[in-house]
Amino acid sequence: MRTMSLARMKNDLIQRILDEDNATVLKEVKEVLEPATRTKEELLADFDEACKEVKMSIEGKIKLKTLEEALNEL
Repeated sequence: MRTMSLARMKNDLIQRILDEDNATVLKEVKEVLEPATRTKEELLADFDEACKEVKMSIEGKIKLKTLEEALNEL
């Protein structure tokens, strides 16, 4: 019974996604689902890149955005 309920929930969600025409909503759904599909290597590569950017900022080679600037982009 539980399995059928879960399968029905999945099917209902899939149908709602297929019926959705708002690109913003679809992007948000994708963002929620993507972290679960990222590999350890991808996470480590992103972390490595972030560390390099912080180092370059400390060395004065680049200027990082402030939190306010990043939030204003949203």
